Formats: sequence, C-alpha cells, structure tokens
Amino acid sequence: MTNAQEFPPVVSLNVGGHRYTTTLSTLRKYEDSMLAVMFSGRHQVLTDKDGHYFIDRDGAFFSHILNFLLSEKLPPPDVGQQVYDEATFYGIEALSNQLLVYKDVAMAQRMQKWVSRHPQVTAIAVRMMACAVEKYHKNNDFHCTETQVRTTLDRGYTAEFCVGAVVGSYPCEVPIPKEFFKSKWKDTHGCISTDGPTDFSSPITVTDTDWIKGLLHHQFEKRGLSATLTTKICHCSKESRSISQHFKLSSLNGTIFVYCGKVAVNATFTWSKLQ
Repeated sequence: MTNAQEFPPVVSLNVGGHRYTTTLSTLRKYEDSMLAVMFSGRHQVLTDKDGHYFIDRDGAFFSHILNFLLSEKLPPPDVGQQVYDEATFYGIEALSNQLLVYKDVAMAQRMQKWVSRHPQVTAIAVRMMACAVEKYHKNNDFHCTETQVRTTLDRGYTAEFCVGAVVGSYPCEVPIPKEFFKSKWKDTHGCISTDGPTDFSSPITVTDTDWIKGLLHHQFEKRGLSATLTTKICHCSKESRSISQHFKLSSLNGTIFVYCGKVAVNATFTWSKLQ
C-alpha cells in the first residue's frame, strides 16, 4: 500500500514551466476538484529537479485559477474561454459555472453543441481544407493567393402534401411516395449537382444553408484558414417552391410535392503572397 504523501503548508508549483506559490488550504478549497484530490495526500505528486510539485498542463492561465480560489476573483472577458477550459480541466465547477455567462464562452458552448450534433460537417470541412491545400501545392504560380474547392452536399429529398395543386399551400410533411423512386425526375430536373465538376460530394443532415456555412467557417477558423463561402441551392429545392419545377403527384384533395435537397458549396481559400 502506498504511503500517504505529506505536503507543506506553503506549496511551490511548476505548472507546465510556470512557477506559482500558494497555500495547501487554497489548493484544497473545493474538495471535489482535481487540485484538492491531487494534494489530498492520497496520491503521489511528482516534483521537478528543484522540488516544485509538477502539474503537466500549460500554466499560462493558472494565475486566474489561483485568484478565484483565493478571493473568487473572476478573469477579464478576453481570457474567459481559456480560463473556462482550465476550470473545467481542474474540476472547479464554482468557477466554470460562473464563466458560462461570458459571451465568448456562451458562443463557444453553443457552437460546440451544434458541432457535436453534426460531426459529419467537421469531416466535410477537413476534406475541403485538404483539397484546398493540395491545390495550393500543385499550383505552379509562385504568387498563388487563392484556391477554390467545390462540393455538392445532399440534404436528401423531402415531400409535402399541399392543399389543391398549389405548392406551399398549408403544407404537411409526408413520406416520399413510392412513385417518386420509379420516376426519372431525379436525373432530369437539371440539378445544380450537374452544373460542373466538383471536388467531392457528401450527404449532410444540416438543412439550413446558413448553418452549413457557419459550421464550415468555424472549422476553417479553428485551423487558421481564411475562406469565402457561397452556396447555391437546387432550383427544385423546398426553399424555391416553384410549382413547375418539382416532382408532383396528385392525390385526394391535394398534391404531393417532392423537393431536391442538394446544395453546391464553393469555398475560395485565401493565402498570403510569398515574398
């Protein structure tokens, strides 16, 4: 059985190369936190060559953790997200809960929720970035500052039952009729997917084109890439609602309209000019 480790009343810390000094009681303030558990005596904590207790974590924002433990002082808004990440890592819920109302933290939490709901968007973004980088390296122009990537995203077909023969009149979503799959409309309606060459195509569950652009931009910015995004929906999409452009099937007291869900996404990536 491992002997309990004893700590002095004043503790010297090395947090990823940053040196801090505090009291043992400060580190143990929140008994359920990782710091309290580390310095409870039940676990062995490594020390560096100078005898400082070592925490293998970037310590750039650890001062804000100590300030909160000492006096419940909150960090300034411009480092709120970074301190939130540290508070979450150290399990100091009293701090992380208060930081949830910071603007940057709230926005990051909201974006993370959408990213986690639609992991395929991350995969699509990574593939687009890989295409952009590949084209950048293959470009023989030394002063190349732009690369373009085009992809077709398929949101799937949807069907609506509408009163009479007027598209969009009191619509009610219904299953896609079997007759649709027997028709040639899918291949003959002049979809944007046939407008020209694409780098790749992919299904997608996000239906709102603004959200698609926002989620892609988020992934690009995380990796330091700058891109201008434009989207073009199929003229037979649900958004267009043009009666002459949709597959339609007459039924009792109304018409079933089937809409195409394809969206063309064009991304223009900008690169700095080589000197």
